[in-house]
Amino acid sequence: MSSELTRQDSGQADRSVRARLSRWFSVGFRPEATPGWEWALMRIAFAVLVWQEISSARHFGYPDQPVPHGLAVLFDLTWLGREWVMPAVRVLGAAALLLYVAGRCLPLVLPFLTLLHCLPHTLQNSQGSISHSHQLVTLVLLAQAVTAVWLWVRARRGAGPPDGLSQGAWLVFYSKATVASIYVLAGLSKAFNSKLLWVWNSPYLSFDLVKAQRQEYFKRLDPEYAGDVPLAALALEHAMVARLVFGGAFVLELLALLALKSRAWACVIGLGLLAMHGGIHLVMHLRFVNHEWLILIFLVNVPWMITAAGARLRSGRMIPGSEIKPLIG
Repeated sequence: MSSELTRQDSGQADRSVRARLSRWFSVGFRPEATPGWEWALMRIAFAVLVWQEISSARHFGYPDQPVPHGLAVLFDLTWLGREWVMPAVRVLGAAALLLYVAGRCLPLVLPFLTLLHCLPHTLQNSQGSISHSHQLVTLVLLAQAVTAVWLWVRARRGAGPPDGLSQGAWLVFYSKATVASIYVLAGLSKAFNSKLLWVWNSPYLSFDLVKAQRQEYFKRLDPEYAGDVPLAALALEHAMVARLVFGGAFVLELLALLALKSRAWACVIGLGLLAMHGGIHLVMHLRFVNHEWLILIFLVNVPWMITAAGARLRSGRMIPGSEIKPLIG
């Protein structure tokens, strides 16, 4: 009798957990109304990042493409090294970014900026060494371009943006989704490539820590990087602690799409990812500046965070969209 009651209680608890999870996931994960000022500040910040990317001459000075990559497999991109190209790119890029900041002609401007950003970095990646530093910027531009064209097609057919939201709300949503998806894919690749043993094997990342410090020494010839690597030794000596630390970052990557739940969840996930990048920079001397800026712009959303915190201090309660509710409970 007691075992039957225990099974009934267990079944009721399972149904209750499933019901709570179902209710939690049924709310959010959709674009949120985005004030014009918030979207304008995001456009300005993103435009500054894109300008830094497309105005740098170091991405254009390649006379050939010995190991074609991406679009370079289909097209010869060496014309980007001609003298007239860099000045032209700066003029056209500046004009396009001004239109972007003004929110004008986005179905035309965003595909153009995507191509303008993609081509020189494709040529750079066709030199035999691939850099991942610029890809996320191109992907966010591409996501915004596809969204803007999709909304333009809807408008031509007499339909506005879905759910009665603004164009900016949809562009922000898919920009967040793009940034978060990159981290989920990174987590999944770790899981699959390690046959689900990545967390268990994570103490052996100590070898990568040593390798990173040696590379830093040979790059700078700074005696500071010539000695032992204490963190590597600690990771091996305290393997379970290392698994907890590295495993926490691994789980954060897998859960990054929770940033689409609401602005508050995006802010929390974003701050966690920034902390993860800070740790990577500390122990491996690797910096992903573009990723960090995109996290700040689209996930942390600093203007909204300041506004929400100010409203909280003034009223003593959260403003709409800033609540963080637990998954269960």
